[in-house]
Amino acid sequence: MREIKFRAWDGELMHNVSELHFCMGPRLDGKGLKFYGPGVGQGWIDGKKVHLMQYTGLKDNNDVEIYEGDVCTIWMGVKQDKPYVVEDLRELYSDMNHADRYYRITRIEVIGNKYENPELM
Repeated sequence: MREIKFRAWDGELMHNVSELHFCMGPRLDGKGLKFYGPGVGQGWIDGKKVHLMQYTGLKDNNDVEIYEGDVCTIWMGVKQDKPYVVEDLRELYSDMNHADRYYRITRIEVIGNKYENPELM
């Protein structure tokens, strides 16, 4: 079973997410992200600015965890010119395990993500 974890981009910083809470109320209306972490204290991020990314359960060839939204360099036998953006977990698994070896990802390296590094896309 793969590890379930997330990270969140708030428009300025990437945050590791250790817990998710779905709350209702004046400020906790389900439209934002309440966070708490060692060294950062606690706070609130407006939901309109939050991009939540799920860990795929996979690591690249440099042992870097791959999340939705990551921009990767891929090899399908040879290095591909166009960066690969991880959008859908099922698509990534399919591309890495494709029956036709000409369409199978043989190597993958995370080079950034679409929020912090839009210039890579």
